[in-house]
Amino acid sequence: MKAALRRAWVWLPALGWAGTIWFVSSRRVDAVHLPGPSDKVIHFFVFAFLALLLGRALRYEWSAERMTRAAVVAALIAAVYGGVDEIHQSFVPGRFCQGSDFIADLLGACVAAWAFRRHTSRAVARD
Repeated sequence: MKAALRRAWVWLPALGWAGTIWFVSSRRVDAVHLPGPSDKVIHFFVFAFLALLLGRALRYEWSAERMTRAAVVAALIAAVYGGVDEIHQSFVPGRFCQGSDFIADLLGACVAAWAFRRHTSRAVARD
């Protein structure tokens, strides 16, 4: 039972964040009020955070020797989800599927996965 609770604890943040992305993407543009920086910066950080949460969950699933794989898989999942989200937005009134948004999603996921891998390699070296 403890293992199941631990697994839920590490996966729920990533799944919750993915659900939040989907919910916000389902809203009309005039209903979404995101202040501040450009749309691409927001995409970058939203999908960077998703990749970090996925890396955290995969870190639980795999041994320390597989942290590079966890980082790559986290980046791939986040990037694919970004692509699916862009396609999903094309069905929402007032939203569009933009390749530049997908590139920002991809870059955010890759930078976060690189940072995750760098951090986990230092943590493993200290242990």
